[in-house]
This record gives sequence, C-alpha cells and structure tokens, in this order.
Amino acid sequence: MPSCDIAIVGGGLVGATLALALSRSELADKWRIVLLDAGPAKIDAELTHWDSRVVALSQRSIALLDRLGIWSELNRFADYQAMRVWDEDGTGSLEFSAGQIGESRLGAIVENSVLLAAVNRKLSCVSNIEQRRGLKLEHLDRSPNQPFARLQLSDASSLEAGLVVGADGALSRLRSLAGFEMREWDYGHSAIVCTVETQLSHQHCCWQRFSEDGPLAFLPLDSSDGRHRSAIVWSQQHTKAQQLMALNESQFSSALESSIEKRLGELISCGERQLIALRQRSVKHYWQQGCVLIGDAAHTIHPLAGQGVNLGFYDVEVLAAELQRAASRDLPACETATLRRFARQRQPHNLAVMAMMEAFKRAFGSADPAVRLLRNRALSAVNNQVLLKQIFALAAAG
Repeated sequence: MPSCDIAIVGGGLVGATLALALSRSELADKWRIVLLDAGPAKIDAELTHWDSRVVALSQRSIALLDRLGIWSELNRFADYQAMRVWDEDGTGSLEFSAGQIGESRLGAIVENSVLLAAVNRKLSCVSNIEQRRGLKLEHLDRSPNQPFARLQLSDASSLEAGLVVGADGALSRLRSLAGFEMREWDYGHSAIVCTVETQLSHQHCCWQRFSEDGPLAFLPLDSSDGRHRSAIVWSQQHTKAQQLMALNESQFSSALESSIEKRLGELISCGERQLIALRQRSVKHYWQQGCVLIGDAAHTIHPLAGQGVNLGFYDVEVLAAELQRAASRDLPACETATLRRFARQRQPHNLAVMAMMEAFKRAFGSADPAVRLLRNRALSAVNNQVLLKQIFALAAAG
C-alpha cells in the first residue's frame, strides 16, 4: 500500500488551494493527502511593502476562494469594476463594466504574497492535510507493476503515492521527471512588473494600451489610504525591455507616462522593477497513469489578460470535484476515468483561452496597415454593441 493516497507537489497558490479544497471534502477522511513544497509556508504578508507581482482574480475564482474561507482572510486587495482597452495606432477603443452584467465588480487585483499568505493561514488550521515543507522532489520512480509512484525527496526520505498532482509551476520538476510532452515557445517578450503611484485615481478600472512593441496594463491596487497605486505589467521585446530596466526611476517614469498617454496623470513614484521572460507552455496530455498536472505546470500563457492564475483555480475546482466523485464511489484517487474526465473538462477550455491570447498578441503586435485598420474597426464595432460588451464583461468575470 502507498504511504499516501494523494501527494501534491508544489505549495504555491494553486497547489495550496487544491490541498485546502480537498481538506473540505469527505475524501479527506478517506484518503491520506500530503502537500510537498521546497519552501516554508509564509502566513504573514509584509503590508509595508507592495508586491510587484499581482493576480487579477475573476468573479469565479473569488467565489472559489470564498467557499474555502480564504477570501475573508485577505487584508489587502482592490476590486476592478471596468476595463478600458485602446490601440496606440488609431482611434479604436473598448470600454466595458461590471454594471453591464448586473455585477458590482468584474474581479479583484491581489498581490501574490498577500493571497498566498491568506491561503497558508487557512491551511495552517487544517489537521487532515500533512504538510512537508522545505523538501525538494529529487526523483520519481514508477513501475508498471506497482500501483503507486515513489517520490525521492531532498532529505533522502521517500514517499509513495497513489496519485501525484503536479502544481509546481511553469518550471515544474514533476513534469520533467514524469516525461510529459510539451509544446512551448518564446514570445520574444519580457514583462516589466512594478508598483507605481499616480497623480490621478485608477477609478477601479484596468487600463490596457496595445502597441506594436507590446501591451501595457495598469491594474488598480488598494487605495484606502488615499494614494493612487497601480500594478503595471509592461510587455516589451527582450532588447527594449532590457533598455527600459536600465533607466533610472525618473527616466523610466517618463517613458511609462508617455506609453500610457498620461491617462492617470503624472507618476509620483515607481517601485522596484522586476523583469520576467515570457514563454507559452502547454503539455500535450494533462495526465499519465497515477500523475496529473494543474496550473502553470500544465499551461502558461501571456499575462496580457491576467488569466493565468484563474485557469489554475478552475483546474483546482474541477479536479477537487472529480476526486470527490471518485471517493464517493470508493474508487482510488488514481482512477483513469477520474483523470480523463478532469482533462476533458479543462484542457479544451485552457487551449481556447491560450489561442485567444495568442490571437490578441499577434493582431495588436502587427505593423501591417491593413491589420491596424481592421483591429481599430473591430474595437470600435464591439464598443458600439451592448451585447458584445456584455460578453466581454462576462468573460472577464470568469
């Protein structure tokens, strides 16, 4: 018999949320579940510091976090109620709001560290999930004659699991050790992320400007202290991104003001910048016998629409439901039909979102005058159609 029924490799946002979701279901009383992660579980966010990396949570993701008791644990976030998108090369623009679908918000912007601390605080109160922190996965041994996998860990110990869930991010160690086939390519862009303070209010709106060099997004942050802060995600070609990173704060702020067309007035301050190389990844199959991938371990996309972590949370929602279904029928966690149903529900949706993001990137990154004219007309056409704007608003809300 394996030493646990389910081993979750990766204690980031997606892996820790899955562990919490499983702890709330009846299967937690039937199966032993272990969460493995190389780092400690941080339960306190440093609120004197603003994390430059943020997530744009959809209403569907917020509903999941609320059901798990995580949402009430958050101590800093900002709702976004509208989105404004425009093209630098023309007059095309699109604006839609939560009110168009009868909602008070489309979603919320939360700093990564603040959200992860909230998840970990909730998980620390759970007794039916074993957390093994500070351990790296070194080797994965699987044999056709054994109904479980053996995980060799960095402290020379081992763990046997009926089902191994890979939630260890875009550079997944489990994905590599298990030999999952992947499709991946370099976008040719890097994203500059940081926190800025602006002269004018963000109006609880996500501002996104497209240009040939790449999209720029200003995402609203908490402004309860009266200061107008936003998180920026500025996607640029690698060389241009390096040049922007080399500028001093005053020079960078001037370039950023110009790129957003001073829609939020002058930049008062600019926090520490980080540079993230952008690649798209997708595994060809989400599962193998006894092993399944979720979140960035299975799929990573361009951050221009902020959908990455939402797709991961949707994976969590579906996998937890399918495992609950298996437990109710006294089936093992690694049941082939369970993993197949999960993949059937999630892979087509994730691929569709990835394809849509790729189409947006290519369309708005083209310098072809015909493409430029078409995209401006398309934006304006959508902006003049109430029903189409409602569809965009529903998609943004998840």
